[in-house]
Amino acid sequence: METFLSQPGDLFVNTYNIEKAISDCHKYSEHEGLSPDVQDAFNAIMAEVYEMRRTLKPMLREANKKGVDQLKGERS
Repeated sequence: METFLSQPGDLFVNTYNIEKAISDCHKYSEHEGLSPDVQDAFNAIMAEVYEMRRTLKPMLREANKKGVDQLKGERS
């Protein structure tokens, strides 16, 4: 059960790391003057990463609520 509840958090962190890596590549590409097609590809990938993170946020909130409820139950 702990593995399932930690998956949204792990995925959120992983998508953040992907986003950071893509941003770093994009910054490098601006100095190298890559083609507009490559710029469009970076933008498309970033849009997918943003969508994944947006989808994961409600899952994280739900997992956090369950964790808080479980901790409250243990204290009672």
